[in-house]
Amino acid sequence: GSVLFLVATAETAAPPPGEDVLEALRARSNRLIAPLPKGAPAWIRALARASDQFIVRRGEASASIIAGYPWFTDWGRDTMIALPGLATALGRYRLAAGILRTYAGFVDGGMLPNCFPDVGESPSYNTADATLWMFHALDDYLQAQRDPDLLRDLFPILMSIIRAHLDGTRYGIRVDPADGLLHAGEPGTQLTWMDAKHGDHVFTPRIGKPVEINALWLNALDVAARLAARLRNGAEKQFCEAHLARAASGFSRFWNE
Repeated sequence: GSVLFLVATAETAAPPPGEDVLEALRARSNRLIAPLPKGAPAWIRALARASDQFIVRRGEASASIIAGYPWFTDWGRDTMIALPGLATALGRYRLAAGILRTYAGFVDGGMLPNCFPDVGESPSYNTADATLWMFHALDDYLQAQRDPDLLRDLFPILMSIIRAHLDGTRYGIRVDPADGLLHAGEPGTQLTWMDAKHGDHVFTPRIGKPVEINALWLNALDVAARLAARLRNGAEKQFCEAHLARAASGFSRFWNE
């Protein structure tokens, strides 16, 4: 019935005694659940306590989110989906802003990396949705925390992403001028969350205009238009609204009441 601790360290200093370890764990737990409403159920508090296990360092000065233990590194899609819950909702605004800045620095050809491989290898950019999820994560953060510096710094990157998607980028990702919707994919690629592949065989290619990719595309245009308005950038606001209207019209023809 007693509590035991096993401590392994590569540091020269002696590890603290067990009770100090337990007290440190309690203090960290209390910090993580502090932003939650007082009536939050136990399972919500458990999720908040677990959130810290997925925050990792990328390099010396930046943070990221691990996609899954034991073998996944950090993935763009998983990070941007999880960021609001792991950081913003828990009031960890500095962490959220830092991760957004880190990933924005890896945007290339209007795309966010799908995953970061092992040290020394280049990121893989084979994803159609990770980049678009960043618009959602940033919008969620800016609604919770006023951060004009982050907005000013990231807005040009957002607009470069939108223009790259309009002009066409990797893996056949481009806007179809006929309806304003986003086309993605080419033979041998798996760009959505259905990304299982064995050798050269792609199990769910989904080449074309996947529904959730286009929902994210419409959202990205809407977010960019609203942020442009906050920055009083009328030209970019009109630009995004025009493409949003065209894409929304193209999307609506698939709707069945």
